[in-house]
Amino acid sequence: MADTAQVRDPQSRGSHSSSWPVVQGGARVRQLGRGVVPAASRVLVRLVWAAVAIVNLVVMLDFVFRLIGAKNEGFAHAVMSFGSTVASPFDGIFASVGSLGGYALRWSDLVVVVLCGLAGLVVTRILLLARTGRRRLA
Repeated sequence: MADTAQVRDPQSRGSHSSSWPVVQGGARVRQLGRGVVPAASRVLVRLVWAAVAIVNLVVMLDFVFRLIGAKNEGFAHAVMSFGSTVASPFDGIFASVGSLGGYALRWSDLVVVVLCGLAGLVVTRILLLARTGRRRLA
């Protein structure tokens, strides 16, 4: 008689969470697409998108604060300081609209948002290619 204490029912709730499910007879079978490397690349993809989201959020806040003429104090100062640091390499690409009554339109902030999003897309596609070993379109 087989030991049924370690046998998992394929319909059970936890059958998809393990990369080495135990089947009837105690044999362990490796499922494709599950394991340490794919899990690590999924975590890295999430970390990349989290970093992109944080940078884009702060740069967009910098864009909005400068556009509405916020005072450079407190939280707005921290956001504007970070935004200026990140966007400074792109300041010369487009002519900035000067201060018009305290309002400023900085195109370099928008360039940073677009380039950061594209960089995140490229990095995550490279991670997905490294994980699967083949081209993945979606």
